[in-house]
Amino acid sequence: AGVNESSWVGPFTFTTPCGSLAPPYLQQFSTWTSTTTLPSCWNEYDSQTPATVGSAVPNTISSWVNDGFGNNAASPYSVTATVGSASIELWNLGDSDWLVSPEFDLSLGGPYQMDFNWVISNWSSTASEQIGGDDYVAVMITTNAGATWAELGRYDASTNFPASLLGNEAIYDLTAYAGSVVQIGFWGDEGTIDDPGDVKFFMDNFQVRPIPTCPKPNSLAVSGITDIDADV
Repeated sequence: AGVNESSWVGPFTFTTPCGSLAPPYLQQFSTWTSTTTLPSCWNEYDSQTPATVGSAVPNTISSWVNDGFGNNAASPYSVTATVGSASIELWNLGDSDWLVSPEFDLSLGGPYQMDFNWVISNWSSTASEQIGGDDYVAVMITTNAGATWAELGRYDASTNFPASLLGNEAIYDLTAYAGSVVQIGFWGDEGTIDDPGDVKFFMDNFQVRPIPTCPKPNSLAVSGITDIDADV
């Protein structure tokens, strides 16, 4: 009998689809240095709304980029002045761009929280600057792979915190989503007004983790200061 042999072909490359991750999870964006090194299972989407992003094809042309935290190489969250965090520049009228996390399975353990550090500054310096007009960055959550989204929080013209090396910490309780598979989306929208301001929103140290039994103090205020005591 004859011997039949096929010709060698390949090699071929392929990408295994991302599955759901079990917390705890930490992403510091320290290896995101170009459009081809977005952290594993994170995706960017350009010019999308909550109604369309779930069915959109990811790309690398959105306004979300790798960046140094607060444009500041001295921040402990920065690798360099341009690497170490994620940022979006709110300047170009019509932008409606997304940075979307992997899926997280909250069915085991918990209750969980999602937290990250953030800061807003001038687009090209470390100076403090507020988001203008109708621009905003919204923190979104989905339990059905992006078919529908709910807003967890928003950073807009009413957000007024001075820029600093450590920025601010945002904490979102995910207890209401126990048993679900969720994704978090950061949606930067320029609105319909061409505002004169040019600012950046930075995000780093993204975590999904069990709610600490002894949470860190947050939003502390001090009053009634005397020589011997103070109200905190």
